[in-house]
Amino acid sequence: MALSPPTVEVGLTLRYGPFNDPGTEASTGVFDVRFTPLSASGVVVTKHFTWEQFPSSYGPGEWVIDVSRTVTGLAPGTWRVEMATPLWRTSCEAELKPGNNLVHFRENFNGCLVRSLGFPGD
Repeated sequence: MALSPPTVEVGLTLRYGPFNDPGTEASTGVFDVRFTPLSASGVVVTKHFTWEQFPSSYGPGEWVIDVSRTVTGLAPGTWRVEMATPLWRTSCEAELKPGNNLVHFRENFNGCLVRSLGFPGD
């Protein structure tokens, strides 16, 4: 019996904020993410996500919105990961390993953090 090749799961998070006032309504938005293989087998993968979410407390008088989505089925290796909202876009190179990976973006900051609990600009 042949073994299946290892695959990658990417936990993407896009952080909006901080805001001084959480408001009383849920915020909504969209973002697109595109994975382009650099030293990985596979094809370009593009995903479109919509979201609706309330801000959460980030610190005294500061609120953020963290939108998380999962992309599965990529091959291990180096990928260019491009994140785009209607008003902002950035990209980074990410070495994705078999199993779970974290890729974090922050609106209006360049690049990303990989396998980290932080966000660009922290």
